[in-house]
Amino acid sequence: MKWILALFVLCITVVPFAQYGKPVTPEVEKKNIQVLIQKKAKAKSAFQKLPKDSKVKKAYVNANVALGLQYTYAGTVDRKVKYKLALENFREALKWDPQNKEAREMQDQIVAIYKSMGRPVPGG
Repeated sequence: MKWILALFVLCITVVPFAQYGKPVTPEVEKKNIQVLIQKKAKAKSAFQKLPKDSKVKKAYVNANVALGLQYTYAGTVDRKVKYKLALENFREALKWDPQNKEAREMQDQIVAIYKSMGRPVPGG
């Protein structure tokens, strides 16, 4: 029984990490970014129409976080641009959900990197 439980735990922890180790072609990455930009635009449009709807607001916040993460880890976007774009998305998410842990951590991490390099923080 312990063996089955251990195997189950191994499967649910290894599989999610394995997908992030797969190389992504520049074309796929660019397509992923475009898809997330479109999702964010749709979520923003819905949020502007229904700003008091918590589900719509959450979808807009999540779209910003997803796009920010995509930019953060993108290999095809110039590093001088991608962190600025990521930071903009994390800040937009935090504007509407100041308690969003993932957006807060990523924003703080990017700001710390800029400061450690002695560079001005974009928009800050």
